[in-house]
Amino acid sequence: MTKAQKDRMDRFLSSVGGYCVVFGLTNYDVVVRAIDEPGYHAMLDCDSDNCTAVFYYNYVEDETPEETALHEVLHLLLARYRDLARYRFVDERSLDVAEESIVRTLSKIFTNLKLL
Repeated sequence: MTKAQKDRMDRFLSSVGGYCVVFGLTNYDVVVRAIDEPGYHAMLDCDSDNCTAVFYYNYVEDETPEETALHEVLHLLLARYRDLARYRFVDERSLDVAEESIVRTLSKIFTNLKLL
């Protein structure tokens, strides 16, 4: 790994941690790994039931590590909702609870940013 790649990985790792705090995702066990996969900036392998998340980061330079981290953490934010939606017999209450969690998180962020 070159010094530039290490710097980008460190920035990605720091940003993932920071965004997980901002979005209230601190209950997840998070691991970050490097990947060399053409066509991918990053990927997320997530198990929302067991609260585990593995972020895979590629050193592509057309997007900042911070932007890539935000994108992937937003996928993590939606993971539980996405997983519930995949179940054939999911009850509406479960979807409502998952949706409400996302809405509350985003509301807090926008309120703190004083966008309203």
